[in-house]
Amino acid sequence: MTEGNVTYPLTKGFKPETSAHYDSNKNMDGLTYTFTTADECIYNKNETFGFQNTVLCNKNVTGLGAVISVENNRSCTPKVTMEHSSACPEYSLNGIVKFLDENVWLSGTILVVFGVVMALFGRAFFRYIMATLATLSGFMAVMYLCSLFGWLETTWVIVVLCLVGVAAGLGCGYLIYQAIPFAVVFLGFVTGFEMGVLLFSLIVGVSGYDELWLLYALMIVSTLGMGVFSWYHKLGFLSFATAVLGGYMFMRGLTFWFGGYPSEAEMMQLMKNG
Repeated sequence: MTEGNVTYPLTKGFKPETSAHYDSNKNMDGLTYTFTTADECIYNKNETFGFQNTVLCNKNVTGLGAVISVENNRSCTPKVTMEHSSACPEYSLNGIVKFLDENVWLSGTILVVFGVVMALFGRAFFRYIMATLATLSGFMAVMYLCSLFGWLETTWVIVVLCLVGVAAGLGCGYLIYQAIPFAVVFLGFVTGFEMGVLLFSLIVGVSGYDELWLLYALMIVSTLGMGVFSWYHKLGFLSFATAVLGGYMFMRGLTFWFGGYPSEAEMMQLMKNG
């Protein structure tokens, strides 16, 4: 931005903060990214210069983006809204996301009930709990993939795909039930994977260092490490993992009921932004 004979930068070399943009029906239709600088704004001494760009999905616009509007052009943070095909999502999760948003009581109830059983009786009923988890995982995997490709749009398709998901889930549950030693290792892999992701999120939140290679390294090391540990210490690991996961599921189920509790992703973003 140029004011008089002085030019002020609106961006810096660091990655901008990025967030999804939603229309009035809560469907993602683009993205917004915001740059900030350390240069004091001449219009407001309590702010710094920055730049915000919203890019809306328009599959017909390629090459140069089409500018729709420019707001606050004589302010600390000018805002430009554009259209371009690059802002169009390749897949859509609207179907399953809307269902979960509108039926939080269902998700919360499942987590609370299952969390209590896993935390208190996880080791005693491990075979059944893991089979149930595998069944739910198989079902959710089918529904997730169907959502990615936008197939959950009409009632009859949802019914058919739910039946397919149930069949896939029951198949996964049966396999895990019959191969319980490997189920322990599978639980170890899952626990290690989640620990790696959580550790990376903490590092990003505290330091801002978000290189992709570090995420992969932490996930691989923690996944293999917990898998090996669970193989050699099956009983102790069962008690630890089922208690921790059960307690976590119970707590998260309550947050679905009462609301007001940020997700892990939201907490990490808050930490990253100070």
